[in-house]
Amino acid sequence: MVFFGIQEISHEIGVLVTILFLLGVTNAFNFIDGCDGLAATIALIIMTFLTVWFFQINEWKYAMLCLSIAGSLLGFLIYNWHPAKIFMGDTGSLSVGFIIAVLVIVFVKKNGALSPWDYYRFNSPFATSFSLLLLPLFDTLRVFYRRIKRRQSPFLADKSHIHHFLMRSGIKSDRVVFILGLSKIGFIILALIGAKKSEYLMLPALMMLTLLLTFIMEEYTVRRVRLTSKKKPQSLNQVIQKVNRGKLTSTKVLE
Repeated sequence: MVFFGIQEISHEIGVLVTILFLLGVTNAFNFIDGCDGLAATIALIIMTFLTVWFFQINEWKYAMLCLSIAGSLLGFLIYNWHPAKIFMGDTGSLSVGFIIAVLVIVFVKKNGALSPWDYYRFNSPFATSFSLLLLPLFDTLRVFYRRIKRRQSPFLADKSHIHHFLMRSGIKSDRVVFILGLSKIGFIILALIGAKKSEYLMLPALMMLTLLLTFIMEEYTVRRVRLTSKKKPQSLNQVIQKVNRGKLTSTKVLE
């Protein structure tokens, strides 16, 4: 197995990487299910992309599978949109995350089997997969890093996810889903534009753009909280710490 075009990976390591990938994506979708309609919206966007792509390369069974899941998610999203009447829960988010992880692996495998001159072949399949799984994977890694940096368990529940940051800045729940959904579509469009570019260009570019947008979001949230706080302005470090811990919002200061 060739990973990122750099070196050969043995079968044993390939199996280990696949297992870790399945576990990571499955749990990442569970972590982003903290805002009405968010997990379903992200999953729907991914399934729509995979449905169209599998249809274009004549993989009918996978296309129909993705289409049926997309239809189910759309029907569910009607009742899961804010204010939600029903919820996905751990069972739903873990199941959806696992299915998406498997289908993304299938996408990479089928893409590699296409002719190098095929119009629908991506020269950067891992970058494309990254664009599909960007929000859940990056948010999970980001939250884990923050918790470990604070010497806390990476699995400790808190309100430091991306959707929590956006809501803390005063953006309503449904608008948060809309913003993150558009961001997801934007990254997929970038992957489509760079479909014939190399992995060495696309993957670093997508990662750098992700880090830049995350930095802008966090800076915006901190400054918005400071501006809307009725109390005497505190130091930036104090504000950042309270925002990270979920103790400070744009409408109320809880100390």
